[in-house]
Amino acid sequence: MASRSRRITRPNGEIVGSYDELNSTHLPRSSHVRKTKETWSAGLYPVEVIDEGEEGYVKVHYLGWNRKHDKKVPADQIVRIPHQTSSFAHQLAITIKENLTPGKCDSLVKVKVPVTEEEFGQISNSGTPYKITRTKTVFRISSRNRLNILLGEGWDYRILNEEGDNFYVKTATVKFYLHTRKPLNDFLVYPDHIERYALDRGMQLVFSFVKMASNNNNHQKLLNANEL
Repeated sequence: MASRSRRITRPNGEIVGSYDELNSTHLPRSSHVRKTKETWSAGLYPVEVIDEGEEGYVKVHYLGWNRKHDKKVPADQIVRIPHQTSSFAHQLAITIKENLTPGKCDSLVKVKVPVTEEEFGQISNSGTPYKITRTKTVFRISSRNRLNILLGEGWDYRILNEEGDNFYVKTATVKFYLHTRKPLNDFLVYPDHIERYALDRGMQLVFSFVKMASNNNNHQKLLNANEL
């Protein structure tokens, strides 16, 4: 999900080119410097819709910006775009959907996907620390949209048939952390002895959530709600 981008310039006319640059920029304060007007330019900024607001408008949060920049924009400026996902993210999205199947609902589901530290960094940037222990940091998400860029639109629900019966991920229950798997002990046979060694099994993402069931009465919420 994205909105048309804003171009903001410093008093000397230099364009601020990125979120990180904007956050680290300290503009000189002077009563003699006129405030630079905001102008719209071509391009898209990733946003999160946080309130439907009045008819024809939505309130958005610009991802990477301070909350003070939240504002109402015309709803037709919101553009939904498909996201290219990495092989890790694609596997996670598929595994989540594989678990959104008929069966016991309102129950905890835990999936595990092989991951590198770099790939885990991608998903941890979308969450916030929930619990920190000696061996791991557990993350959660404040909005289902936080994972849209990584996992794609609709990552957290699965519609099973044309009647609209569906299962979905309860947003508030999503938690994930990085787990280093214990080495696998094995032995190699030599002509005169057997030698023990350990096979490195790498790391995995442990992703858990509670599965819920619904029907076509819930479709509007699947499309527009920040939390299910």
